[in-house]
Amino acid sequence: AVAKGKARKPGKERLFIWGRDRAIQLSPDHAALHLIQWIRDEAHRFAITSHRKARDKKSLQSGF
Repeated sequence: AVAKGKARKPGKERLFIWGRDRAIQLSPDHAALHLIQWIRDEAHRFAITSHRKARDKKSLQSGF
């Protein structure tokens, strides 16, 4: 899992890995962090787009 810090600033994300007691914080320019951020952002983009399509489709349906 990826979590932003309390300040919610980019580059301060912490990685939580199953089976580990402590979070990992990669440097802001680390390639692995960039990949994880890209995956997270794409998942959010997909979810938002899907939600908007479903909402728009529902709003076009007749109430009758």
